[in-house]
Amino acid sequence: MIRDIKSIGLLTTSALALTITSHASAQETPPPAARATTHIDEIVVTAQRRAENKQDVPVTITVLDGATLEKARVQGAQDIALRTPGFGFDAWPASEPRLAVRGIGTTARGAGGDPSTAVFFDEIYAGRPAAITFETYDLQRIEVLKGPQGTLFGRNVTGGAVSVVSNPADLGGFDASLEGSYGNFNRTDLQGFVNVPLSDKAAFRATGTWHRHDGYVTRVVDGVKGGKLDDQNAKYGRFQFYAEPSTNFRVDLKADVSRDRANGPGFRAIDDFGVGGLSGRYILQDDRSENGSTFDGVQNRDAWGVRGKLEWDLPVATLSYLAPLIHRAAA
Repeated sequence: MIRDIKSIGLLTTSALALTITSHASAQETPPPAARATTHIDEIVVTAQRRAENKQDVPVTITVLDGATLEKARVQGAQDIALRTPGFGFDAWPASEPRLAVRGIGTTARGAGGDPSTAVFFDEIYAGRPAAITFETYDLQRIEVLKGPQGTLFGRNVTGGAVSVVSNPADLGGFDASLEGSYGNFNRTDLQGFVNVPLSDKAAFRATGTWHRHDGYVTRVVDGVKGGKLDDQNAKYGRFQFYAEPSTNFRVDLKADVSRDRANGPGFRAIDDFGVGGLSGRYILQDDRSENGSTFDGVQNRDAWGVRGKLEWDLPVATLSYLAPLIHRAAA
């Protein structure tokens, strides 16, 4: 009996030692998944008017870099709103869009509106609503800053700020790209850029886009089918000149121009089936391919601007001067 107990004890001790040894070996040689390391790319933003890691900025911010904008086919402010939590965009009409961050915006419409959520192009305030329907091609990044920003960007905003940063002209070498696509409703998208170094101290960069498609909705005027609504014909160009006359002085000049020609949106849900426009005899329109308009209309927009930035590196700081040379929008 004693011999059996000793045998059982010896077997138990051996099993325990084997278990401990196996566990120690498992700890010494971690599985491949545990040995793998995760690398997180650093995202540099200028939410506080200086280049910082996004993780170090004490501001609620959503950043869309150039690669994200291209992969997601972001073409305008309305596409940014779909990919940014808490950011709203209302473009009725497109010439007077309204922005809202976390529900804070403005209900006023007009060419001279002063929204509580502002847009800044390369740190320059876009002072007219018609100028904020910007093109997102060839951008370095877009930063959506949520909450009051004070006067950090030179203009007080209570809802939030949208900072648009374009790719600067590069002294490093020649670069160019051209791409296009074609789809139904004669959808045509053309966009491209070219970067040309003029010397070892100056460079020029030009960016252009063209987006068009036929209308999706048929306009019905006094019971007669007319032209198409919800169409698009937008052209945009951005031109940049960058120079470094000396090692501590930089000049950055930028100009952009946009031109839209369209028939306007088709969003009316009723048809006037009386004689003449606005007769008061309406019926509900349940066909989304038709719009019960009572008169023809157009929706045109022209916007252009010139801005500049001068930087001078001093022994203790960098002196910067921003200048909105020309900034106009008409609809």
